[in-house]
Amino acid sequence: MGFLDSLKDAAKVAKDTAKSAADQAKAKMDAAKEARAAEAAAREEAERKAREEAEAKSKIKCDKILSGKDNTKKGIFEVNSMADTLAFTKEYMKKLVLPASSLKVSKLKMLPYTEDKVTRRDVLKRFADLPDSEQIIFLLDNNTTKEYLTVTTEFLYARIALEDNPQFFYNIKIPLAEITSIGFETEGETNKILCNGELLFCIPARLRETDFVNLKYYFECLEKSDFEITEQEIDKFIHEKIGDEAYNEAKKYMEEDELIIYFAWGVDSITAKDFLMCTTRQFVMLDREVFGVAQNVKKFYYEDIVSMSTEQANSDSLTVTLLNAALKLCDLTIFTAGTNLKIQTLSVTEAERVVEIYNLYKRLAREEAKKPIVVQQAEKTIDPLEQLEKLQKLKDAGVITEEEFATKKADLLAKL
Repeated sequence: MGFLDSLKDAAKVAKDTAKSAADQAKAKMDAAKEARAAEAAAREEAERKAREEAEAKSKIKCDKILSGKDNTKKGIFEVNSMADTLAFTKEYMKKLVLPASSLKVSKLKMLPYTEDKVTRRDVLKRFADLPDSEQIIFLLDNNTTKEYLTVTTEFLYARIALEDNPQFFYNIKIPLAEITSIGFETEGETNKILCNGELLFCIPARLRETDFVNLKYYFECLEKSDFEITEQEIDKFIHEKIGDEAYNEAKKYMEEDELIIYFAWGVDSITAKDFLMCTTRQFVMLDREVFGVAQNVKKFYYEDIVSMSTEQANSDSLTVTLLNAALKLCDLTIFTAGTNLKIQTLSVTEAERVVEIYNLYKRLAREEAKKPIVVQQAEKTIDPLEQLEKLQKLKDAGVITEEEFATKKADLLAKL
């Protein structure tokens, strides 16, 4: 065999080898393509079944809730006018929900804070059919499971995960007129919200003492039409939220008859158990260092504060400034005759509430100071013996009879 023949044989072998490799590669690609197509088809089928299950679940759940309506009762949102309900919700959020609640942990938003454009945009992502005419009364957002519960001026909406397929959800939409009861139950580590006796929504155990308690009491007030929120009620609610230890610590800096009407944790620190509070008479901020070794207490009576102001929290770092804006943080500055105190990293909502309370109670203190002092004279004490002598003289003079004298004498002797 010549040299050229050897080259031809080698070329043919190389060509065959390359063709075989190409055929194998094509076969692998075809197999992979078929596998991907099979996976896509299986995924589409699973999604189709999940959508069908969600639609069926939605209908079943809605039917159960509607059938559980108590036709002998008015709808829970029909007991009171919607105007009264909206007004009460705003007061409830500011006075009872906001104090001693961590805004970073809480998943509950109520009027007036549901008027925020961002909140409405988030709701619209889950409930595309929510019209502009419906005002959001409250929103409960469970980020852990991506479930949501929203009540508007017209409907109750819910987005619930399928038990066996939690990446898929079914929706609930119930007219408020069909809801005669909202119930709350705790079973082990599960906090349940029921609608017309049917399980509607579950809240994580870590929110048991915040969102669950806040919503439970809110609906109790609606059912009783109890729309008056007293200072004593606010103080009691804060006490229940923060516990005996923190409440007793706070009371050390208050007078006997003072009540706490606002409380916030973690001032100037994410981890510290420092706090600020507003009472019926003063503003108090307590900074406790590690293990409570040192304490720095700042107290200002409302009448001694010249003014309060809020401003967006800024920093020399652009990144920090942008982060503060994203988290809606701001600075609260307290101006007094002797010093100015700046409190940083409060949320805008918290800072504005503190300013609102200060303005209210400073005005009340001024009005109280303007009231005239009324001095009441003590009633003159009647001396029975002196009166008896006068009666005797009247009898001797013939002004009163013996019988009248005896009667009056008996009355006076009884007072001795």
